[in-house]
Amino acid sequence: MDVGIFQLLPQPEAVSDREVIEQALWEGDFAEAAGYDSVWLSHLSAGRLLVGVGPGFSAYEFAAFGVPLGERHEGLEEGLEILRDALSQPTLKHSGRHWTIPPVTLTPG
Repeated sequence: MDVGIFQLLPQPEAVSDREVIEQALWEGDFAEAAGYDSVWLSHLSAGRLLVGVGPGFSAYEFAAFGVPLGERHEGLEEGLEILRDALSQPTLKHSGRHWTIPPVTLTPG
């Protein structure tokens, strides 16, 4: 069995992006030295990135958001477009069938 840790990188007030990232990297080094198999950090990879995507399959999960199960493939395609744009542009803005995202800058940049 593989065991890893997952970091959401919370940022308390008065703590800089740099300080949050440095702390997360220290914790990742500590976890690796302790024998953990993986460290997942949100928006931070130091050049390494593993992304898993899929259209979903559980009707009750889609129903909870009022989305017909039959729209899952086109929703996935639009979501992938958003992901590609978010990772390749300094500012993300999107207006589509499933999502509308006002201009936002992802951090850390």
